[in-house]
Amino acid sequence: MKSFHGVILLLTFSLFMALAARPAVSGNGSKVKVKDQCLTCPRDSKGHILRGRAARKAFKQSHPCPATGSIKGPCKGYVLDHVVPLSRGGRDDLSNMQWQTKAAAKAIEKWQRRR
Repeated sequence: MKSFHGVILLLTFSLFMALAARPAVSGNGSKVKVKDQCLTCPRDSKGHILRGRAARKAFKQSHPCPATGSIKGPCKGYVLDHVVPLSRGGRDDLSNMQWQTKAAAKAIEKWQRRR
């Protein structure tokens, strides 16, 4: 009986370690690294990371709209997406932004709501 409890304990511990070691996954399926999480970003009174207009503008300057090539104004059919969502500690800077089609953004949002 002692060995049975030892096996159960070992299996439980192994499962716990495996789950703890799993990388987090962002909304678009990419792995989230702890170093990508912003622990020092400015936050509002509810603890949400503040979105900066400067970061959005800088991203558009370095990554023109895929549909039009424009660096100003809206980008038809695309939205600006954070690879690691701000709600999961992602940074509001160039390294964490990407263009995403509106269809893909809606599909991901729908999937996230079901979770």
